Amino acid sequence: MSGETHQDEEIRKLRSALRESQRQVTELGQKVEQLEKDLRISRRKLAGAWEQLEALRHSSSWQMTAPLRGVKSVLRRAIRR
Repeated sequence: MSGETHQDEEIRKLRSALRESQRQVTELGQKVEQLEKDLRISRRKLAGAWEQLEALRHSSSWQMTAPLRGVKSVLRRAIRR
């Protein structure tokens, strides 16, 4: 009995499609995991950068140079006019 029935052929096609769908789900799951990992790393880097920025803004040198930055802003506005 070498000939497949129509139902057998349909079952074979559906099983093949199911395997392909399962493969895609697995692949997409792996991509999601990698993206979540990348996001966690990016968030840690961003938090570190914010901490450094805040440390700089609260440093004595930043506070002592505040008047100079203020004068610089005033001069820039005056030049643009």
